[in-house]
Amino acid sequence: MAIGSDDLSQKHEELISLNSSIKKLEYTLSNIGESLRTEQQQNQRLQTDVQTFKERQELNDKINSLKGKKIWILYQNSLTDFNVLKEQENKLLKNKHEEEKVVAPLKKAVDRLEASLGKYKDQASKLRSSIVSKTSLIAKKYTSDRENADTACNEIAIEIEANQRIEQERLTRLQQLENRIRAAESELEECRREQTIDPDVVQQEIASLNRKKTEVNRQIVETNLLDEQDTASRAELLRRIENSNNELKRMEVMRVARLKFLERFFPDVFKTLRFFEKDENKAKLKGKLWEPPILHVFVDDLKYGSVAEKHIRASDLTAFYCEHKDDVYTVSDLVAKEFKARVSVIHHVCPHGFRKPKSSFSKEFMQKYHFEKVLIDLIQAPDYYMSYLVPTFKPENVPMGGASLDQLMDKIMDETDLKAFYSEEYAYFIKTSSYSGSKFSTCTHLNTPRIFTNKINENEQNKLKDAVVHAEADVKKFEAAIQLRSAGLRKLEDEKASIDTQIREIRSKADHYSKLESRVKAMNQQARNLEAEKKDLGELVNRAAQRSCLEIYVYYL
Repeated sequence: MAIGSDDLSQKHEELISLNSSIKKLEYTLSNIGESLRTEQQQNQRLQTDVQTFKERQELNDKINSLKGKKIWILYQNSLTDFNVLKEQENKLLKNKHEEEKVVAPLKKAVDRLEASLGKYKDQASKLRSSIVSKTSLIAKKYTSDRENADTACNEIAIEIEANQRIEQERLTRLQQLENRIRAAESELEECRREQTIDPDVVQQEIASLNRKKTEVNRQIVETNLLDEQDTASRAELLRRIENSNNELKRMEVMRVARLKFLERFFPDVFKTLRFFEKDENKAKLKGKLWEPPILHVFVDDLKYGSVAEKHIRASDLTAFYCEHKDDVYTVSDLVAKEFKARVSVIHHVCPHGFRKPKSSFSKEFMQKYHFEKVLIDLIQAPDYYMSYLVPTFKPENVPMGGASLDQLMDKIMDETDLKAFYSEEYAYFIKTSSYSGSKFSTCTHLNTPRIFTNKINENEQNKLKDAVVHAEADVKKFEAAIQLRSAGLRKLEDEKASIDTQIREIRSKADHYSKLESRVKAMNQQARNLEAEKKDLGELVNRAAQRSCLEIYVYYL
């Protein structure tokens, strides 16, 4: 038995429960902190996505601005090409005039040569034959070179045709790509008109949904916390109910019940009993120390329990018994020193060969005066205690009967030597006057038994039973509250799932817009690449013509 106040054990249990609650709260706080860090990381990612989205928006604005400048740039480039061609034309005209200046002296020389033509006619006739032969050779050479030139021109024509086919395919792909670009730009424009990808709108919607989600999470955490608190309280109540039921079961055991009785009404006796349960304290005694008889004396018929309590003094029932005489003082000193208390200690040695005596009344005597039992037959105890109770209280000479004893009182007093007898409700005592020798009697109402009864701890049992009933009612309240909150918790979980779905849809739209922008940018790059692949067919035609004319010109030179 723990030494201290009566509610120390209860306070200890409550402290354990509070420590458990503190650990649960710390664990819940850790989970909330982890959720907060996750939300902060998610917000950081969202801010990064928003910043990327703004940069893409700026690049798209720049692309639109450059598209507006494209026509002006083409015009500037065309004007530059025109100026270059104009310069080339002026240069060719200048070369023409210079060549005409060079040719003018030659014409004069031709005139002079024509004047001397007559001189050379003879020579020409002579040379004609040789010229004809050389001309035939030249004609053959011209025909061969012309065929070679035609072959080269045909090759260039084939190349031109192939390039035209490639250019047609390129134009077709370019047209398809431009159609796709227009469709994507149309979708982008529709998204802008619907403002589904406006950074501010997206941010506001996500922030609003996050606030709702935070509030829902807070309510969920509060609900779970209440459930945990109610569950812990319910578990504590169930534990108390179990402890109370166990205590009630223990109280039904007679020894435990009487120990409880001693603890309540004879605390010094109870402390002394616990003190000498330890071996080191028993070792201080020279002989055996017997427990108080209250723990070992029983009554067979509990309706006569009040008779046993009336006849046997409570001081004898709660006293300690020593087999060694010196132990009387030792026990008293130890108790006074340890608890500053006093207990009754009796020296008693059980006689060798002691046997419990039988009733001293005959069967006829019992029937004549309506006695039913004798106290010695009612009491059950070990021989050591009986060896003390018998000479001290002589229970074998104490008969007991029913309510009719009151009518036989005078007869019993006149015809018998009884000094005490009992009914179920009264105690009768007969005394003889030392002066006159006459007898007189007293009748005392018996009190309700406190020791030899099954109701020794009735009040405490009733309190425990009432506490169990109230605790069971509180358990039902907690269970009903938990059941009621479970429906609300499911609703909050559904609301949280709905918010998460809305956030995913918003992010999906933003991602779709971002991918659409990337596709438009990639298709514009493909269009520029196709523009760069454009073939210069006019250059190929000029090359074919220049090649053919150049060969003939070289030949005549």
